[in-house]
Amino acid sequence: HDERIKLIDLGGNHNPLEMVYTISHRLKGIVPLKCLALAGTGYSTLSPPRAEYNNLDSLISAAGGIGALGHELKKLQWDQFSLSDISHDFGCMDDIHQLARANNWHLCVEKTELAYSVSSTCIDSYMASLGSNTRSVYFNRRHRLAKMGEIELINFGYEKAYDFFAILNQFHIPRWGRPCYSTDSIKFMCGLVERVYFGGGIPILQLMRVEGEVVSVIYDIEWDGVRYNLQSGYKEGRFPKIALGSIHFGYAIEEAIRKGCIYDFMAGMGKNNNYKKNIANCEMSLSSFTLNKGLIKCLYQIYGK
Repeated sequence: HDERIKLIDLGGNHNPLEMVYTISHRLKGIVPLKCLALAGTGYSTLSPPRAEYNNLDSLISAAGGIGALGHELKKLQWDQFSLSDISHDFGCMDDIHQLARANNWHLCVEKTELAYSVSSTCIDSYMASLGSNTRSVYFNRRHRLAKMGEIELINFGYEKAYDFFAILNQFHIPRWGRPCYSTDSIKFMCGLVERVYFGGGIPILQLMRVEGEVVSVIYDIEWDGVRYNLQSGYKEGRFPKIALGSIHFGYAIEEAIRKGCIYDFMAGMGKNNNYKKNIANCEMSLSSFTLNKGLIKCLYQIYGK
């Protein structure tokens, strides 16, 4: 339970997709705001693992239509409604614009970025579609790596999730200067992994070892024909001219394709470059919006947002 938020079940069905929450925030550290956000998404100082491909379908359905949803939202006390990582492939874009117009709320596009994925029915044709350098980095150099020692891919069961995330954190500290997940985030992720497993999905907590040494980790979740990459970590510069994280991704993509799954890198960039663009063959735009009313609406309009 987080005392900063108030969870509101608009549908009354205990369905997280029909829930929103309120949280207090100060714009630029000065203007006090009460903000509304979709359950499962982050806002301001509340920073859970990122949720993508969001939409308003469940909220609209539970309310009985867009007009009815607007009526329900008017009953709540808020200044800004945050709608993060909305997929352009859903009809939600039109829904958001209609909701804003009908209620005279100011709509602001806060950011737009791309999510990347690999969709193919044949690993050979997919590899042939890649540039020669990309193909070498992600696939061909595994043969060079094999000369360093036996390559093993080890999958942890859901019951060993805590141990896996401890290893993942160890890989992130040298590269990023901090752990990947906080203590609270690890608890959340362990719970997520368990629920995915018992819900029929496949949590993939995978280590790549070379001659017994763990050199790379990948945290994926396979659900409904899509394998989502949530996190990864690797030893940088361990072997000359071999990118261990890339090699591990090559194995993961190959496994997904052979199982008939899409491999979804999701949104975001690497530390130094947008590596996903080179390896992916599909992309989708995600936009984050805010609906604003009252003082914040006036401020946005004054500053041309």
